[in-house]
Amino acid sequence: MDWRPSNQLGKLSELKLISALLVVFSVTSTAYLVVYGAYGHRQTIGQKDVRRLQIVQEFVRSTDSTFRHNLKDIEKVGMPNILTSPNLNKSYFQSPMRARLLGGTFPSAPQTRPASCTSKTRSRHGDIVPWKCLDANSVQKPRLLSREEAEAVQRRRRNHLRKVCNEFYHLSPLDLNSSSPLGPDLVAALGRTYVNDDYNLTVTIVRKAGSTNWKKFMTDLHAISSKSTRLALEPLHKRSQEDIKHALKHYTKVLFVRNPLVRLLSAFRDKFVKLPTRVYVRMADRIIRRIRRERPPNPEQPDLTFTEFLTYIAAVKGRNGDPHWIPVFRACKPCQVRHDFVGKLETLQSDTAYLIDKLGVGGRVQYDYPKPFTGSSNVTRLMDYFSGVPPEIIEKICNLYWDDFVVFDYPMPDDFSNLKSYMETST
Repeated sequence: MDWRPSNQLGKLSELKLISALLVVFSVTSTAYLVVYGAYGHRQTIGQKDVRRLQIVQEFVRSTDSTFRHNLKDIEKVGMPNILTSPNLNKSYFQSPMRARLLGGTFPSAPQTRPASCTSKTRSRHGDIVPWKCLDANSVQKPRLLSREEAEAVQRRRRNHLRKVCNEFYHLSPLDLNSSSPLGPDLVAALGRTYVNDDYNLTVTIVRKAGSTNWKKFMTDLHAISSKSTRLALEPLHKRSQEDIKHALKHYTKVLFVRNPLVRLLSAFRDKFVKLPTRVYVRMADRIIRRIRRERPPNPEQPDLTFTEFLTYIAAVKGRNGDPHWIPVFRACKPCQVRHDFVGKLETLQSDTAYLIDKLGVGGRVQYDYPKPFTGSSNVTRLMDYFSGVPPEIIEKICNLYWDDFVVFDYPMPDDFSNLKSYMETST
């Protein structure tokens, strides 16, 4: 019997089997290379994130000029986001921004909430403290600091601001003895600063950081000034260059700021939810058209969502300079002006009490404190808005306001997909 036809068929089957094995090997190799490449790329990104963090630490800790040689490293790895590396130690994630930047030790609060306690909180000094047992329906009444404690807080904030400006941003304060005119950008920024000559005071107004109450405070202070012949709310930028330099050199310069994320939510609620003016109704209509690619159902009452608002802010990258949400670092030039007094809305009562005492107007001028943004109800409100925002949008927003977080020593969220603990400790 002739077996050649069968042998030929057998060889043909062997060839098909070999071809199939080669195809399987090729697909497997390709998949392995893709997976390995992706993993290697992730590792590279993680290493860059770690290097970014190390660079910032070196910059802020440095006391000499050696940090200048690291500028090339900055260009290589890029800046930020420096705080989302999967390679960073978890306990390092749980420390506040100041400990990250300054490399200091910080006792982390317990991550497991005791059964009898409802929320983690923040001390009057701005540091995260362990869980405190509070009534879920109560509002924590802030303790007013003594004069010595308040002075220590201001000294720490000034030192942090100057250290970051000098060693990280390489921005020096204005040379107020120079005969050169101030730049137009700086003069424009001083349009947010109001002056009282009798008390040698300037207050920089930041929208959605107690701005309305600060304008009233300056008006009341003007009313008790016997010598004043100027307007109650006179922007500094309308004065001569000589007068501007004199005020910046000799007056107490006050700036109040607010957590960037909370400030954005306050701006959204005020301008698009409560009583929107015609300007913001039109803006909401434009944002909806841009995000949804369609007209809102009711153009007279656009149903803009908080997620759409943040998506728009992240997309335009601050090019829309609306004063209610423009980054403070960009609007107020804190590194060039170097304010003497940096207050925070989170510690409003202690800060303003100290300032009023320092000015010597206690009992004559009062600051109308808004309702404290603390307590479980407000944290719940924050989470109601932020819980629906995709983590990648929150991360873009944090990058956009990164300078405000760093310069004013606010903690950056560690986990963009879970902001609950952050909101509880940062408001």
